[in-house]
Amino acid sequence: SYGRFIESARSAGIEILGRNDSLRALRLRVENLDETNRIRGLTGDDATYDYNYLISAPLIPQPSSKTGPGVPFLDGALHWLGVPEDNDDWGQGITIALLDTGVSSHRALDSSSISQIDLIADDNTEGSEYQGHGTAIASLLVGDAGIGIAPSAELLSIQVMDSDGLGDSFTLAEGILQAVDSGAKIISMSLGSYGYTSVLKNAVDYAVANDLILVASAGNDSMNATPYPARFDDVIGVAAIDAENQRAEFSNYSPSIDIAAPGMEVLAAWGEEAWIRFSGTSAAVPFVAGGIAATMSLYKQ
Repeated sequence: SYGRFIESARSAGIEILGRNDSLRALRLRVENLDETNRIRGLTGDDATYDYNYLISAPLIPQPSSKTGPGVPFLDGALHWLGVPEDNDDWGQGITIALLDTGVSSHRALDSSSISQIDLIADDNTEGSEYQGHGTAIASLLVGDAGIGIAPSAELLSIQVMDSDGLGDSFTLAEGILQAVDSGAKIISMSLGSYGYTSVLKNAVDYAVANDLILVASAGNDSMNATPYPARFDDVIGVAAIDAENQRAEFSNYSPSIDIAAPGMEVLAAWGEEAWIRFSGTSAAVPFVAGGIAATMSLYKQ
């Protein structure tokens, strides 16, 4: 029925923006109700429909400014976590897929093994608040100089958001499948949406069925709520705490959040040369994902 619809859509002039044969999912654009009804008529009862919700990086404080009450970690997050100074081999033999805005060259990543896949067109908006988002997270995952928690891990950067920190559910689902098919063991996602889509759920299920561990941010809206994909049962949702083990005031909180990690003014790389005080559940996610990679490398059979 999937194949028949694709052929019928072409004949009917329906625009297919994207397709994922593994998930039997199509991304379509409609302009009006008549087009929607025509699509429903062609598929009959064989299809489910969802909006392709916006995916975004959590609303983060300005990276160079104070974020409000809370004790900062600065360059002490690894020490706070109990990571020894000689953690150079942590993560060895493990591939982490980072689904984010992409990773720039930075001296903190000079010794890191990083490959990249781009799934989204990006105009590299100058001065965007999120332009260095992926680079910051990469430095906390695999950076050197006492910054990265699993510096020997292989990092696969899959760009699913542009430099404004925006993407969509369909592309995120594609990124998850790319991570699985590329041999990743862990997926790190500092992003989310409050809108449910079955294609994203199916992608998560596919990753779990292939023994991947998925980690995602809980959001920075200071609400009793959790965005997707962190809200899914099979995804580890991560909140942010400060250096006194208190919930950061911006961090979401809810029963579907699984763990908390450093997320208050953590020293991280930014852009191509800068360093920032990185706050948010975005910053907390790599400590969990990287910590899992380190544990897998240290105790692998």
